[in-house]
Amino acid sequence: MSRRDGLCLLPLRIASVSVSANLHSVGDPVKYITDDHGERTAVVLPIADYAKLLEDLEDLAVVAERREEPTIPHEQFVSELKRDGDCH
Repeated sequence: MSRRDGLCLLPLRIASVSVSANLHSVGDPVKYITDDHGERTAVVLPIADYAKLLEDLEDLAVVAERREEPTIPHEQFVSELKRDGDCH
């Protein structure tokens, strides 16, 4: 990854998942850098879009880490918050 002029150059193998999953949330059109054979080698994103994609990836990592944790119904959660004085 490298940064230039407010843009971030991201290797294509890293960017393809993020960009394809979140293309609808990207502000500017995605630009690609290609090699001499026309093969895409990197994606050029504005820093703000890159930061959003990183945030989304971090959120997904947390979800994956917590996948096996026990859950409770929403109503029980809200009831416990109210009981403990954490919800108004």
